[in-house]
Amino acid sequence: MRYISRLENKIYAWSYRKYKIPFRLKYFIQRAKRGYSDADVWDISYYLTWVIQNSFKDLEEIALSIPSILKDGDGNIIYQYDFEEELQDPETYWKDAKEAYHKLLKDIYENIGCVEDIESLEEEYMYDEAMNKQLEALKLLIHNWNVFWD
Repeated sequence: MRYISRLENKIYAWSYRKYKIPFRLKYFIQRAKRGYSDADVWDISYYLTWVIQNSFKDLEEIALSIPSILKDGDGNIIYQYDFEEELQDPETYWKDAKEAYHKLLKDIYENIGCVEDIESLEEEYMYDEAMNKQLEALKLLIHNWNVFWD
């Protein structure tokens, strides 16, 4: 393994000297191989926030189905599939369920990254509010961890 790392460094150094390939190519290759790069590790919280935000935004746009159970940030059930209720009024039932799922996804991706730009938060109370929003988004993510799929 150590030999491969040295070989990669030699190849990269040669390609940079010869072709002036930008340093980002190394990070691109690392992301393709292992899902993250050395640059991402420098600020892992920002990278994970970016991945979660964009993934959940895409999931909200393409979600075709709805999980059988959804929970709020405290672990209380906000939606659970009920066959009898579905039989009574299927159109309203699925509309309400879909709205609840999309609201959950939106709450996560809008609030998970609200502390990204700390310099833009002028007052300390704004930072505290942003941290609380992010904490709520993380709670939603934790309590619904196994239901996010499409």
